[in-house]
Amino acid sequence: MRIALILFGLFFVQNSFANVKVAYFLNEGFKGEEYYTPRKLMEAAGFDVKVVTRYPGFVNPTRTDQANKVPSAKSDFTYDNVNPEKFDLLVFAGGGGAWADYFPNKTIHKILKDAFDRNQWLGLICAGTGVLGTANNLYGDGVPLAKGRHVTGLPEVSGLLIRLGQVNYDKGDLNKPKVVVDGHLVTGRDPMSAQLFGETLVASLQKK
Repeated sequence: MRIALILFGLFFVQNSFANVKVAYFLNEGFKGEEYYTPRKLMEAAGFDVKVVTRYPGFVNPTRTDQANKVPSAKSDFTYDNVNPEKFDLLVFAGGGGAWADYFPNKTIHKILKDAFDRNQWLGLICAGTGVLGTANNLYGDGVPLAKGRHVTGLPEVSGLLIRLGQVNYDKGDLNKPKVVVDGHLVTGRDPMSAQLFGETLVASLQKK
């Protein structure tokens, strides 16, 4: 009887998070580790993960990842037809396509602004964090969404984050993973940080 109760308890705990819905935004040329590692952790926790891309169909990882047999990802929604309000967490993977698919994209800007307005959980990693500098502020004459917030991200976008985004940027120790949590905003620095990034998102949503 006791074993049955323990098993039921474990089943209940895992499935109590099955209603945590995640929209995982990818760009063309996404970094595979920054998507597949956190997703595996989320699904192990019972989260329901959907992929959101600029165009329908499949989106490809970086050329290096493709050469290493990292698979493409199939889109569930596009930026234009996803309803972010139906999700508990919005995640943005990094990759070279962030410059084209995220940074100047008005739809992405609106999605992020609305998410900030309703204090929705957000996770951004590596190059993906750079959109915090351009969203609502593409020409530098708007109000940066994350102004004054504590974030990390790929060092190559730190200038964008600091100058346009007016954030408190923390690169951490480049030899160690780095993740920063500021309220409902979770940022990861680079592929090295993908595991910690995923663990932090899971832990944060399980506490909500």
